[in-house]
Amino acid sequence: MMVLGIQKSVIDQVLHANVLQRINDSEYYGNEYSLNEVMNNLTAAIFVADKNATTLSQSLQANRVRFSLEQNEQIRQFGKSRCTIPAAEYFG
Repeated sequence: MMVLGIQKSVIDQVLHANVLQRINDSEYYGNEYSLNEVMNNLTAAIFVADKNATTLSQSLQANRVRFSLEQNEQIRQFGKSRCTIPAAEYFG
């Protein structure tokens, strides 16, 4: 599944802690595309309407949910600064 692998790579890059921090910090320098908008657009792109969902998109959705749950648990246990889960673990 080459397409899923490419999608996973893009998501891994976007969800990397350093990239998220740079997106967040870029608002101070005039960027009008907020981290909240990035995450909302990413979520909207992944979670399409059921009637449009393919097995490929369903797999991507399932991996995204697992990643979010694990990341939230790690943040709960260790705090945001120590959240080190690579997205590739779920999407790679």
